[in-house]
Amino acid sequence: MLTAILLTLITFVVNSVFLILYFSAIMLDSLSKLTVHIDALKIALPGTILLTIFVFLAPTMPSFMPIGPLSSPIDIGVSAAAVIWIVLTKRYSKTSWLNAILISAAPAIVCLFVILFVHAFLLLLAG
Repeated sequence: MLTAILLTLITFVVNSVFLILYFSAIMLDSLSKLTVHIDALKIALPGTILLTIFVFLAPTMPSFMPIGPLSSPIDIGVSAAAVIWIVLTKRYSKTSWLNAILISAAPAIVCLFVILFVHAFLLLLAG
């Protein structure tokens, strides 16, 4: 249980910091001069909170399918967070749906890698 709590907290902090910086850089770059950095916080936080809830509940929830893109609660959390990031990026950046999907694909992939690395690190510490 302690490992799940540590995984959840570390994942939330790392993903939040990364995603806020990522969305700030994307918005500052060229997408929209109307958005401000608080919009990056509004985009990153709801998806990250939802993902963190699914990561925390993953040990207690059963697998839904034996194999596939939605086979575990963490996969469902990442998918739901990606959908939230796409919709909020579209809304706050005022871009097309394709741009919003492309922008939100990178954070979803990086979130999976962060979860994997943090989990492997905690397993090494537990020994």
